[in-house]
Amino acid sequence: MTDKTGKSRNINFLIDKSDLNKQTFEYSDSSVELQEGQVRLAVDKFALTANNVTYAAFGDAIGYWHFFPCTDEKFGRVPVWGFADVIESRHSEVGTGERFYGFLPISTELVVTPVSVSKSGFVDGADHRQSLPSIYNQYTSVSGDPAYVQALEAQQMILRPLFMTSFLIEDFLTENENFGAERVILSSASSKTAIGVAYQIAHAEHRVAELVGLTSMGNKEFVAELGLYDTVTDYDDIEELDPDRPTVFIDIAGNGSVIRRLHGHIGEQLKYSCLVGAAHWDADSASTDSLEPKPVWFFAPDQFQKRVGEIGASTVLIKVSAAWSGFVGATNKWMDIVELHGEESIQQTFSQLLAGTAPPSKAFVLSLTDGTPLN
Repeated sequence: MTDKTGKSRNINFLIDKSDLNKQTFEYSDSSVELQEGQVRLAVDKFALTANNVTYAAFGDAIGYWHFFPCTDEKFGRVPVWGFADVIESRHSEVGTGERFYGFLPISTELVVTPVSVSKSGFVDGADHRQSLPSIYNQYTSVSGDPAYVQALEAQQMILRPLFMTSFLIEDFLTENENFGAERVILSSASSKTAIGVAYQIAHAEHRVAELVGLTSMGNKEFVAELGLYDTVTDYDDIEELDPDRPTVFIDIAGNGSVIRRLHGHIGEQLKYSCLVGAAHWDADSASTDSLEPKPVWFFAPDQFQKRVGEIGASTVLIKVSAAWSGFVGATNKWMDIVELHGEESIQQTFSQLLAGTAPPSKAFVLSLTDGTPLN
């Protein structure tokens, strides 16, 4: 990105790790010189969802701050999913002008070190990323991705990362025969990750008898109109649920009070408790370690690697692609895509997601550029 004088101007969106409500932008006037084998990507556009709030909320605990480290460790660069274009290359197999989809910082550019280059893309071989989950280090070439549709770039950025998690959660439940449960309860039922899980469960060959969505009173109508949940319940009415039905709980809200209430109400009929997200990141986060059954964190990359080891990467991806095609085709019934540009829009949208005030029907695609397409 260049300023009014024509000089290169790099911009990074930074978040105070100790207080996610404090954000700032960092500016520099020149680009880092590329080393042999490196590539400079210009970040074109990216999605911002509640999933990115989870990345920030667990930046240290799970390691999301480590992908794009800051010189000042007080700050973090929250990862996003989006598209970027090669604007400079010192790599013989990656050419200028190529377009890639993958894990990016909210910045104007990113320098990567491509390894394992193929027609489908590459892996970032940067030293600091080698200990991080490989699924986040892969960059997919739009020219080599059979699932890529230019007109669906927004849906891909917004939903594909979330849907991968959704797919793997349902896959995990099926693999474990739903832990013998007749009912699955999903918190934060209006979230896009929960909607993806609900879609997969609703279309599963051996689905549970009842799928329950927990949501706020304000989102109850939206969740009911999705037509995916058999029952939609407000958080205030948890104690109205039948306590005698074998149940699996998938928690996407991350609200300790909700988790403890549901555990206490369902009691011995709760067969498995799964922690996925932190949509309510600033709510009661008191420990749930003493609960029975003990809530277990679901980390999608672990399930992905497990399934790759069992049936192979190509088989897993074929299954995901088939499910994705059905899911994305149904999203235009409930999702409105909002495209925004500039620093102020990024800060306002992230703050809205932090506060949990973004309407569940809205999905945000943003860019630091002025909106002139690079592709």
